[in-house]
Amino acid sequence: MSSILNRLKENQPKPKKLFGIIAAPRLGGKTTTIGTLPGRTLLMQSEVRESGSESAKALAAQLGHKLDVLNFSSLGELFEILTELKDDTEFDNVAVDGLSAITEMKYEDPKMRELIKRDNWAAFREIGDTATSVIMALKALTYSESAAKPKNTFLTVALSLKQDKNGEVVDVSLDVKGNVATSAVTKFGEAVLTILPPSGPRGEGDYKLLTRTMDVWPARVDGVLRENNPGVIEPADLRKVLELRGVV
Repeated sequence: MSSILNRLKENQPKPKKLFGIIAAPRLGGKTTTIGTLPGRTLLMQSEVRESGSESAKALAAQLGHKLDVLNFSSLGELFEILTELKDDTEFDNVAVDGLSAITEMKYEDPKMRELIKRDNWAAFREIGDTATSVIMALKALTYSESAAKPKNTFLTVALSLKQDKNGEVVDVSLDVKGNVATSAVTKFGEAVLTILPPSGPRGEGDYKLLTRTMDVWPARVDGVLRENNPGVIEPADLRKVLELRGVV
């Protein structure tokens, strides 16, 4: 028994930051909401394929935060930046915008196009492996063992909606290349957060951030008991998610 107790002592979790998935339909406020992160944030954005960084910067400035934007034009460049961030001590948060664009970049690679022609399923597996590699690199930055300064990290992903004849959303899936399943991505997130648009008839109101699954919309915050989980944060504010987990 003493051996088991010693193992338990050795395996006590070390302090870490939060890794989260931010999901929403396209143009649904994912990028802008990153501006609510407190402190200094590095937003890495796929050049050409993603937008919204100016709104995120404006919101960060309005809230007294600092947000820097760095574009990447290739997956190789993205992984180089993620590797360099292991030694960074300036940023409190890192966000990559986003997984949909990353899978598109992989899909459009000439070598991948050739593989798709030869073996579609092998190509899909490789796209999925790339998505997992980005997730693991981001998640590694939350640990004190692998980062000089652990950071809260986030990855955005667009959602594709399935609607019935009345326009009601009956199912959602990831809007990505390669047939990557929703669960294959969300299982890695200690927070899975879905953003819903304003509900006013003319688009008025605030964006809502779900912290608990609601109907077809996936959401959760690990380590937070149900009675302490608000379910909906309105207006959408990632700082409040960090406060829920005690990692501000």
